[in-house]
Amino acid sequence: MKTKNLVYLLASMMIFIAGCDDNYLYNVPEPDLQLKSSDAKLKIAVISDIHYMDHALLPESPEQNPAFQTLLFSSYNMLIEMSEPIFAKTMSELENEKPDILLVTGDMANNGERFNHEKVIEKLNDIEASGISVLVIPGNNDINSPDAMSYAGTVATPVPNISPSEFVSLYGNFGYDDALYRDDHSLSYVYPLNENTWILGIDACIYTPVSKRSATLLPGTLEWISEVMAEANGNNIRVFAMMHHAITEQYSGQSYLNKGDVVNNYTAVSEFLLTSGIRIVFSGHTHAHDITRVDMSDQSLYDVGTGSLITPLSPYRIMILDDNFIKIETRRITALETAIPGAEDFCGYSDIYLTGHLDLFFKMYMVNFMQIPPDLADLALPHLRNAIKAQFAGDEKMAPGERLALEELDTHFPAGNSIVPIIQSFWTDFAPGDEKIHIKLK
Repeated sequence: MKTKNLVYLLASMMIFIAGCDDNYLYNVPEPDLQLKSSDAKLKIAVISDIHYMDHALLPESPEQNPAFQTLLFSSYNMLIEMSEPIFAKTMSELENEKPDILLVTGDMANNGERFNHEKVIEKLNDIEASGISVLVIPGNNDINSPDAMSYAGTVATPVPNISPSEFVSLYGNFGYDDALYRDDHSLSYVYPLNENTWILGIDACIYTPVSKRSATLLPGTLEWISEVMAEANGNNIRVFAMMHHAITEQYSGQSYLNKGDVVNNYTAVSEFLLTSGIRIVFSGHTHAHDITRVDMSDQSLYDVGTGSLITPLSPYRIMILDDNFIKIETRRITALETAIPGAEDFCGYSDIYLTGHLDLFFKMYMVNFMQIPPDLADLALPHLRNAIKAQFAGDEKMAPGERLALEELDTHFPAGNSIVPIIQSFWTDFAPGDEKIHIKLK
């Protein structure tokens, strides 16, 4: 098997695990508890990839529902069973944080189930009632999903999903009803935060006739963005964009290793947004908590990706915006207001459960699909797991000795057929930092 085929097989169904404890995989700065909206013009929160799955659609006995076990085994959304209490805890923390506005960058419902969308909307209505404005943009799982299912009972049963027009109707309170401009070619829109700041919600998702994981910015949408930015630039209006997919690679070879993570033609798209006058895009989709910078001439565009709430370490972002800087920090869900099955705390539960799940998946995949001998798969598994954990947690930092260990592991594989280059790619972390950063806007 050639290396590129091995890369594709591995990446096509990649999942991962991260724990809550501080170790060499994570470099999580303590939050600045002095962040207050009164200190600056605007306090902004970002959450992404809620993948809400209401308990009414979950099986009473998950281990007796083969379809649900298949979902857990093959999906990125590895804490699906905990999505409801995780989302509730996040909303509670945000009420205490009191941001001026909350941005939700897509994948609200697990697989686009209308029932789950309606439950998310109930929570978003509650957060708006507390005085926090909310803006949303759809993700690849939100509209026309063929995988909208209920797993109550012992089998998977199709349930209603939603169409593009239904998405706009259901989420109208969260950007669409008060949009300054709407795009005729997508669900993109412009929302005025104040007289000199706009949010540009960019919809690049593909959901006709059914949803796909990849994303493309249509020519009509690009033209519409050009018109919007021309008006904004002419009136000295600052524009921040939000969209579901990443606009540039977060690690080396990502667009090849895991197709669909990054918007199609991402190099041209990022250059287009940068030359149009956009400096920051808030994104999600990859479930990685990552910030990446695109430089061109003397200007930079930042892709501020926020990890999924149901992917440990369950992060969200809090930001303070003033005239010259945006100060970005990370918060994480470390405890839930619900009983944790078989564990004393949420972090312990997620780490134990997901470690076993991840090891089971990759051992099977390497042996059955990559035809790697079981003993060699056992050697590679912990290195692959740790690299993926690091990439999704952000601010990747390889442990002392890991580089030498990978060099030794490489000697066990036939020339040109080693998994080590794939593992090494996950350790790459493009500038700048991922957890805590100040970005100069002028």
